[in-house]
Amino acid sequence: MMDSYKEQIVSYFTAKLKEEGRSVSSEERALLSLWEEAGVPLKVIIEGIDVAFRDRGERIHSLCDCQGAVLELWLDYKSSTQAGVVVSPRRTKLTNEELDELFSRVASSFNAARFAAEKEKNVRLIDILDSFFKRLLGIREIFGQGKFTVEDLRLQLFALDWELSAVLPHALDEGELSRLRDEAAKGGVSLDDEVSFSRYVAEHLRKRLHLPPLVEFLPR
Repeated sequence: MMDSYKEQIVSYFTAKLKEEGRSVSSEERALLSLWEEAGVPLKVIIEGIDVAFRDRGERIHSLCDCQGAVLELWLDYKSSTQAGVVVSPRRTKLTNEELDELFSRVASSFNAARFAAEKEKNVRLIDILDSFFKRLLGIREIFGQGKFTVEDLRLQLFALDWELSAVLPHALDEGELSRLRDEAAKGGVSLDDEVSFSRYVAEHLRKRLHLPPLVEFLPR
């Protein structure tokens, strides 16, 4: 059962999506919990949803598709009101040494995935991995300024994970995509739409590359 904070977000998003009665996915529930744990104000999330629908409209199928806009507004909000933001024991900051260690492990994972992509001679996959790794370096620089918490970093990595999983299927050719679709059907996997299939392909490819979700690198 969801609390009032989460219910208001889901209700607002569902109304914008115009799909009354839709179920909340496990990824959306995870995102709602991350927003709550990070202390993202309801007004920031509502505004982020509005921005996402204004900019992307028909391409939004999940609350997770709005998280980039919400995250940008949240980081801007924290930067502009930092003096008034109280960091509770539950919202802790990582030291630069801890950040270096964390991103070193992420870099090792990406390098291993890139090596696997090179062995497969998959240029599109190499380009995707390189692009996202550059974005990770940018995140490291931002969080090295000491303004944001572990929960903020978890939100950032969760959003990047979602985007990465959305583009990874584009690295595969039609033959392999067709094979995976048949494999999913034989395995009884429910793939009611292209979004579901895209997530399935991304999960398959990440397992093949031994590239776990980025949030798994964060301390528990």
